[in-house]
Amino acid sequence: MKAMLTGGFLLAVISVVDALMCYQCANTDGKLCPYDASTYTSTAHDACITWKLGNGSVILQNLVSAKEECTEEKIKFWSRFIDLYYNAYGGSVSCCYSDRCNDGSSLHSNFVDVSNKNKVPTLPAYPSIGESWPSNAGLAPVRKAENGNCEKYYDKFSADEWMPDILIPLAYDRASQTKVGVFYTKLGERNNNNDHVIVRIVNRAKQNLTMYSIKLFRVGSVSIHLSKLEPQRNGGGFIQQEGKKTSVNKVVDFENEDGYQGFWISIKDDITVSLGRIGEKLINPLVQFSDVLREGPDEPYYFGLTTPDGTSASFGVNCDMPGLHFPDTCVTDGDCEDY
Repeated sequence: MKAMLTGGFLLAVISVVDALMCYQCANTDGKLCPYDASTYTSTAHDACITWKLGNGSVILQNLVSAKEECTEEKIKFWSRFIDLYYNAYGGSVSCCYSDRCNDGSSLHSNFVDVSNKNKVPTLPAYPSIGESWPSNAGLAPVRKAENGNCEKYYDKFSADEWMPDILIPLAYDRASQTKVGVFYTKLGERNNNNDHVIVRIVNRAKQNLTMYSIKLFRVGSVSIHLSKLEPQRNGGGFIQQEGKKTSVNKVVDFENEDGYQGFWISIKDDITVSLGRIGEKLINPLVQFSDVLREGPDEPYYFGLTTPDGTSASFGVNCDMPGLHFPDTCVTDGDCEDY
């Protein structure tokens, strides 16, 4: 009897050891992956899988059988399928073989071979359900602040992303006939004068080959760039190119203001990019650039927020949009009935 109990105990231990825990999430179910992912443990699967778009957005996390879904042929096939289905570039499928390894972190993504990409820090293990991110993680939820009444607040530390992992659709503003986005931000501890936050503006397909970028620096300057992935002549991948188009000095103050500061961005006729302060009208931007050569993304549709290596910042998105128009400006159909 003792031997049977011992054998049963050993069998139970072996079963637990052989079980694999993976994250499971699918954006086709209306979930925002990887943030809505749940963990599942299985003894029938031996690999975790992640599907990503070229911009690093996670669209699928699951448990799979390695011999069925993780072969080189299958990975290439599904990677091509992602690009074809989403009309995008750089889709990727990856398998891993340890508990919770498919956490979907953008900092683990290498969807384009960029020769000048800096080495990024390794993130701690993805937290279990009910736990919170460590404060020094690449992306961490933070307590909701009062500034801007935003729906989502988060931190980024040395993210060093080409494409932000969180993208927010621009809203169409009827009064100005522009696409508008609002965000709040504050810089973290000072590193150097080059500390800055980056706003990336991309097209509807979320392609990462060309983007508009707005950079807000600790020293007070703001600049607009045309960001491109340029193929190397020897065919060895892509190089990140940041072409500065315009810049203004001493228009923001991160040194003396510790709290969140609100900004709006607008896109007029899909080529004129502007940034202004919350409280200022859309006709009074801090900086503006018109892409008359149309080198930027076709039909800008999303914006995202990130930080370069060495900079930490907090962000708020999906915020209130106060004061963008004069009081007598009609914005909605109801407002405009009398005009």
